Amino acid sequence: MKRIFEKLDDIIIKISSAILFIMMIWVFSDAVGRYVFNHPLPGTLEITEEYLMVCIVFLSISYAQKHKAHVRVDLFIHYIPEHILKVTDVIMQLFMLFYAVLLTRQAFAQALWCIEVNSTSRGSLGYPLAPAYFLMGLGLLMTSVRILFELVEGARVIKGGQS
Repeated sequence: MKRIFEKLDDIIIKISSAILFIMMIWVFSDAVGRYVFNHPLPGTLEITEEYLMVCIVFLSISYAQKHKAHVRVDLFIHYIPEHILKVTDVIMQLFMLFYAVLLTRQAFAQALWCIEVNSTSRGSLGYPLAPAYFLMGLGLLMTSVRILFELVEGARVIKGGQS
């Protein structure tokens, strides 16, 4: 199961990378259109902030968690015994899992609400917002599963260390 998850996570990070490339081309084209031809691309701000940035950020969280790329304050870690650090990591992962599950639930609930009320963007294009919330929920779901796998692994390490 973890192997399938890893393959899915690899696909999602490649999609996120492609979206980052698309956003770069889009914003560059908008800037050229605005300053060279005095004709910017319509909806650039709305699409980049309500779709592309959402995709890049939320579809990448699990990947960042996998590579321990989130911000950590490690000022006092060198003074704490290793076994206490392992227990502390498991406790923090429990908190992270709880928070990630709550955010996942809320993102999917918001997506369903957007479908129910036919919520659209405030800009001139008026495109539906539900897909962005679904993508947010997908990224948070992947992060929740990643944290769950790490939590199980951390519990195994702690249990193995005490035997």
